[in-house]
Amino acid sequence: MILARKLRIIIMALSEVPTILIVSLLLISGAAIAHAPQSVNDNTSLETALEIEDMEKSWVIYSSLMEGEALYFTFEMEEDERLLLDLIVPVKDGDIGFLPRMALMAPGIPDAGALPGWVEQPDGYGHDIIETSVPEEATYEGFTPSAFYDLGRTDSPAPVSGRYYVVVFSPSMQEGNFALVVGYAEEFTLQELVIMPFSLYTIYIWEGQEPWQVLAPMISTIALGAIAATYYRKRRAGPMDVQHALLLAGGLLILGTAVSTLTQTLISVRDSHLGLGVLISLFLITLPGLFGYMILRRGWGAEDISRGGRTKLGAYAALSVAVWAGYLIGPMLVIAAAVLPRGAAVWPRR
Repeated sequence: MILARKLRIIIMALSEVPTILIVSLLLISGAAIAHAPQSVNDNTSLETALEIEDMEKSWVIYSSLMEGEALYFTFEMEEDERLLLDLIVPVKDGDIGFLPRMALMAPGIPDAGALPGWVEQPDGYGHDIIETSVPEEATYEGFTPSAFYDLGRTDSPAPVSGRYYVVVFSPSMQEGNFALVVGYAEEFTLQELVIMPFSLYTIYIWEGQEPWQVLAPMISTIALGAIAATYYRKRRAGPMDVQHALLLAGGLLILGTAVSTLTQTLISVRDSHLGLGVLISLFLITLPGLFGYMILRRGWGAEDISRGGRTKLGAYAALSVAVWAGYLIGPMLVIAAAVLPRGAAVWPRR
């Protein structure tokens, strides 16, 4: 009882954290390492090579290789510009021995290594095959969170000016998933932040998880929340109205993100070594959990929400988008509740 009372006091105190402090924490988190995700699978020839327009920005391009297949990527560079390429595979594929290869092709450079016969090379180009190997330990990435094997990379000045090609090919009798990491400037656009929850879903599928495994934490959170609200409805101070129902639904979606991130963190830590990246994951667990709790607390209360309370709810929703919580639907429900006119907000209670 004493422990439960202390925990309740701590949670109540956290619910009063000033919004400005939360904004400050979000700004600090922006300095952490992250990559903008992208998926592609139809670049199977030089003519259909995927164009990478910005080689400074850090991208992770998720894809898969079939036996005897090669996938092509292309970009423009000036001599001596920084050229960073990295090849990774999910832990599941690396553990069964999947080891794709990567070659950099540029005009006029000497050949280094032998390309398979099915790999295309432009006329006048040479190639440099980047050595790959499966390391003993997987790398933990805190923003996703996820774990992967870093097979091999190159990070050096571009040897010439012109159009480059990168080809990733599978040795015979092997197939699996891989991702090509390019660039070094860690940044996100607003659009990438908004769609991040959906990008994370595709990343976990790429890792080898089943759809039900990815969605189970969110679905379980919503289901348990709905059951609890139904079971304890008679203890609520008043009947439910539209505004408070929207807050409960939105709060559960945002809280479900915290539960999902916690689940993925536990899976990824199991598959890799424990590092400082876990602190980033804990941050992305704590904030959606805190926002979800504060929104649910308002939603379960029966009192009318003041103008100041509506403003806070709007801030919680906006900040939830910034930490990609609630699959965008949760924050939208909270914003809808915050802007509802008073007459509509209390229906059918009054």
